[in-house]
Amino acid sequence: ESEKFARQSLDMALGRGGDQAAVKTENGFCFFGGASKGIEKSTSLRLSQVIEEELEGKCPVVVLSGPSHAEEVGRHIPTGVVAAADRLADAELVQDLFMNKRFRVYTSDDRIGTEICAALKNVIALCAGCTDGMGCGDNTKALLMTRGLAEMARLGVALGGRKDTFTGLAGVGDLIVTCTSMHSRNRRCGILIGQGKPVAQALEEIGAVVEGYYAAANARTLAQKAGVEMPISQAAYEVLYEGRDPKTVLQELMRREKRQEMEATWICPEPASEFSEICKIGLAFCPCFWYYTNRCFFNNNTRRGDFSRRGVINQRGGSSEWLNVNFAERVLPSVSRFLTPTDGRTEHGSRT
Repeated sequence: ESEKFARQSLDMALGRGGDQAAVKTENGFCFFGGASKGIEKSTSLRLSQVIEEELEGKCPVVVLSGPSHAEEVGRHIPTGVVAAADRLADAELVQDLFMNKRFRVYTSDDRIGTEICAALKNVIALCAGCTDGMGCGDNTKALLMTRGLAEMARLGVALGGRKDTFTGLAGVGDLIVTCTSMHSRNRRCGILIGQGKPVAQALEEIGAVVEGYYAAANARTLAQKAGVEMPISQAAYEVLYEGRDPKTVLQELMRREKRQEMEATWICPEPASEFSEICKIGLAFCPCFWYYTNRCFFNNNTRRGDFSRRGVINQRGGSSEWLNVNFAERVLPSVSRFLTPTDGRTEHGSRT
């Protein structure tokens, strides 16, 4: 039924507007902007792919996504989103059309990652609502959101998206607002389920589309096809479609086998990226702090130490010229490049 509605909405949008809009600019260039989110059940296609299929490649498709509750946008509350297209020039056109003093638009050429974020964050928000309904605290929600983001990125990268998209507005930004706001239908539905109400009754009480309910089934299908482990999404599916008790499922998630927190999804191999500058800072400081603690705390002849502009100064007045050079030539330029404000368009990259 939702698949049929999506196709019908597309037909309406082509002629009379809607959540999607076909726009023709003054120079005759056409594009199709999609503000809907989700994955088509029968085909596992993202909605932009559905649109392209229907349009038969007649014009570019641009996706608009991010933390943007309509209740707040309509009240002119400052909001930021991302426009994603395969060609950055198409996203920049949407940016120029939509951006104003209250509505900030960044650009991205990762349409896949942006759409995966938009669809899967609703599943995590449903789960976050369940933890609220069960009376869990902030710790549990923080755990759920963080690990939920990790598996969102895991699937997105496997499908061809970029991991940095999941740290931006479409990813962590939208996840925060959807998991914490009472504007969120998905969170409110989860609260009801966590309080013990049957899924069907919770959906009915919300009185509007709960995207996370449909996305949970689609995410499970995509994860199985891609061979990606998504334990939280799988748990959501079991609660929503198999009638399992949320408390039992939560206990099982907590008892999963031990593992490392960081995984390949979050490793940043691109040396030119700005995120790697932060990595450089960390790598530069690690030996600095090792030297500092070793010199000042593990040396019996030295009781006190401190940093100064000359390096590590201990009680004897000695200093580490190596640290001085390392700090001045490696760390400070990295900090400066990362913090220096620049005027640009993209959410990630050298022009952010």
